[in-house]
Amino acid sequence: MAGDQSTNQSISGLRRAFFLLVALVISGCSTSPVASVGNADPSLAARLDPILLAPGATVGARVIELPSGRELYARSADRPMMPASNLKLVTTATALDLFGPGHTFPTRLAIAGQDLYLIGGGDPGLGDSAIAGWAGKKPLDPFEPFLQALRQRGLTHLSGKIFYDDHAFADQWTHPSWSPSFREFWYAAPVAGLDFNDNCIDVAVDPTTPSKPVAFDVTPPTSGITIVNHCITGTQQTPTIHRGPGPTTYVLSGTCARRAALASKPIDNPGYFTADALRTYLAKHGVTIDGPIVRLPDRFNNQGEIIATVTTVPIAGLIKRTNKPSQNFFAETLAKQSGEDYRRRHPDFRGTSWEAGGAAASDFFSRHHISADGFRAVDGSGLSRENRVTARLLTELLATMSTHPAGPAFRDSLPIAGVDGSLKKRLTECKGKVQAKTGSIGQVRALSGYATTNDGRTLVFSLLCNDIEGDEDAAVARMDEAVRAMLK
Repeated sequence: MAGDQSTNQSISGLRRAFFLLVALVISGCSTSPVASVGNADPSLAARLDPILLAPGATVGARVIELPSGRELYARSADRPMMPASNLKLVTTATALDLFGPGHTFPTRLAIAGQDLYLIGGGDPGLGDSAIAGWAGKKPLDPFEPFLQALRQRGLTHLSGKIFYDDHAFADQWTHPSWSPSFREFWYAAPVAGLDFNDNCIDVAVDPTTPSKPVAFDVTPPTSGITIVNHCITGTQQTPTIHRGPGPTTYVLSGTCARRAALASKPIDNPGYFTADALRTYLAKHGVTIDGPIVRLPDRFNNQGEIIATVTTVPIAGLIKRTNKPSQNFFAETLAKQSGEDYRRRHPDFRGTSWEAGGAAASDFFSRHHISADGFRAVDGSGLSRENRVTARLLTELLATMSTHPAGPAFRDSLPIAGVDGSLKKRLTECKGKVQAKTGSIGQVRALSGYATTNDGRTLVFSLLCNDIEGDEDAAVARMDEAVRAMLK
């Protein structure tokens, strides 16, 4: 982990005691290597040090004032740390900078004879319930233009196949640094160039007759998913869902007394899943296709006529969906989008979309004169424990985005304390004064963003907490306490 200090087993107890004493003395001195030499606000340090330097975790922190950029506080600001979801700040800023807030990613449908071609553009919003809800629509509504295009041609039955192109990104759908145990959870859904409903199924159960199996429905409806139903109608409300032994099998269990929406569960093959959802949708509305679903071996290359194109929301909306609730799938897709842009501009680059995404982020820092010392991005969401950032880098990024042409869209994507997103129930007494990105993985908590002090000044801050011993909620409480201290 970032910041771990190894101890030589041969050091005597006396030497250990000596080094501990030296460390304690240094930690209280202004010339400490973990303190900024240019610390410009001793009163802020006096408020923050007792909070942030308490034992039980490794902390990197920095606070600067805008618009001057004057550093008010720093402790271990250059120490590489695991950022958890604070990496999404890097991912979304990079995507905004590359594409602009109004850019969209198209999904297209083509036809050649009796065959259909579904061509992905890597839009994470396709079939997403939250994004559909913003427009008063349903997750399956993006398929409507495809249906209408076929109807306009008088087509209600096709004897051919559905080919799908999911090659917008490299063929690495699940990051190798993620734990295999994550396969069970929505937050580690695979990421391909053709995706739908966050590459998850959503199952809801309803009670039927006592002691009999429940009824259930699946979103999106597909023929390629198998539900094994062991959930029984009863007086207790304990319905659950988990992945079965096969890649397309899911098992319901427990008992059900009233309708319940169960946890989203990821699928394994995003492109096939999307094409299957489209075929099921078309069949429900009177357009049937006889042939199988087939993956194109390479990108679509004018094999047919494009008859319809759909987009969901532009990047400004995608990053809001990413940062407000901390949606990993969107972050990973945006990292891959940035990576593919980088690969187009650097044809000699030989790496995956994720690796190119990290290179795109480093390029963003270089172009905006932000030091990337200690930076490493292996995914886009911060789920990997191999990511590293520094508090200095994040505060410089936030300061840069405060004057960036796409800065308003970036800031609008961040949770607002006491109002929405992952800060809705935090810092409620500071309602509207703090806009920041949270972060959380095992033994790691993070919070970085903007704050307005009680006297109207604007601060940028980053608080990174690694190696948490014991209660992780206590570390979150310390971070919130530190933010309150900044506002005074």
